[in-house]
Amino acid sequence: MKYHLLCCFFITLASCTESRSTANKEQGGIPDNAPDTFSEFEKAWTNLEHYTKDTLKTIEFPGEGGEVIVYHSQAEHLLMQVFIYGTTGKINYFYLLDKKLNHKLTKIVRYYYDRPFTETNMQIDSTINYINYLPGISYFDSNRILIKDTSITSALKTESESLFKDIISKTDLHK
Repeated sequence: MKYHLLCCFFITLASCTESRSTANKEQGGIPDNAPDTFSEFEKAWTNLEHYTKDTLKTIEFPGEGGEVIVYHSQAEHLLMQVFIYGTTGKINYFYLLDKKLNHKLTKIVRYYYDRPFTETNMQIDSTINYINYLPGISYFDSNRILIKDTSITSALKTESESLFKDIISKTDLHK
């Protein structure tokens, strides 16, 4: 009897896993244009030794502060990395921009701490999201699966672009 229950459990588990992965694929998929943008993004961020690195003057961020690093090269794009630190987490923005500061792709990594970072045995959880701007705006999860929920896309786009505009207005990056 235990053997039959165990077999039923594994069959149920396998069928749930298969239907869940099928449901995720039905949400979207990487569109034909996304792999080029993602590969350009990955290539740029893994070859930082070919870039000139500038750390911008301290910009006032809420919480524990932040940092902005800009990577310049002769390539057709510019890279910008923004760190915002808080007591119970941090956010990293990785921007891939063209030379006119138009967005190509933005990666947003959020780290959540279960308690302030000053305490011992702190546990960290994270989420990764992508905003692809070419040819239109699309939102991807950490597995680079297209998410069609426009409220999420709109909120992330607004947050990311608002931060970017704030940085541009407080620095001489636009020159």
